[in-house]
Amino acid sequence: MLQISQILKKMRITPKIFLLTFICFESLTLLMAFSFIRHSSGILVDTQMKYAQQTLQKSNRFLDMNLQNVKLTMSTIINDNRLLNGEYKQLESWMTTSLIYLTPIISNIHLINDRTILASTSPHSWDLLKDSVAGQILANDTTEATWIGPYYSKVSGYTLTYVTPAKLPDGQTGTLLADINLDNLYYALFPDDSTDVTGNLMLLDKEQNPVFGSAPYMKYDYIKNQFQFSQFDQSLLHYNWVQMETANPVTLDDLVLTRGFNSILEWQLLLVMNKSELLAPLEQSIHYSLMLVILSFLQLSAERRPWWGG
Repeated sequence: MLQISQILKKMRITPKIFLLTFICFESLTLLMAFSFIRHSSGILVDTQMKYAQQTLQKSNRFLDMNLQNVKLTMSTIINDNRLLNGEYKQLESWMTTSLIYLTPIISNIHLINDRTILASTSPHSWDLLKDSVAGQILANDTTEATWIGPYYSKVSGYTLTYVTPAKLPDGQTGTLLADINLDNLYYALFPDDSTDVTGNLMLLDKEQNPVFGSAPYMKYDYIKNQFQFSQFDQSLLHYNWVQMETANPVTLDDLVLTRGFNSILEWQLLLVMNKSELLAPLEQSIHYSLMLVILSFLQLSAERRPWWGG
């Protein structure tokens, strides 16, 4: 194979001119690569922000759908003849073997009257009466359906409870409770195409306190039995916005935040995207371009004779 110096002699190009041309060409290539990547990064972030809004809208619809399914399930129980006729053992068997499987986000259902458990799908239902939150629910006369929580239940763990009155035989009124499995509810909110969006979904209550989420921005405190923010500054939520780009005061990472609101629970849905993760493929392209330039210089340096020396 001909040495570079021999090729240059045949082409009547001096080594110094070739070296200068080579440096200019590589510099222009890098400049074009950086310009393209900068332009592409803006397009990528804008596209992901649009996807984030669409994903959050779908998640909110899925949340509404799951909550409505819980209401329909409870309505089915309230109007069931086994409840109206006082056949509580048959009602309990039906709820345990069939009903809660039709609504996977429900962990347990309880029917209570005058602090007496008439029917329950939990084998540990006796602890329900010792639970402070359940005690407050039963102490108040439930006249209309409502959502309680999230809170930690001795029977169902970390949960959200749907409470509704139920007519019993002889004109009595009982209380029907459905404990929600928040873990199942959370993962039921992700659309099938959610892999198109890189981010972390967080659920917040109407006071903007953590309800459910995942690392790195939320973690579950097993001592307090509740979720807490982690590596995320809650003060970012105090402003009136739907979507914004900001720096995380805790980690100094650049974030894209998208927020939605649920009318049933008055919760907020927050999708957090890290711009470094979004732009990671483009940053790899920069590294590859730099490596190509370095390898090109190394290849020139590997020639046996200093052909560039005049």
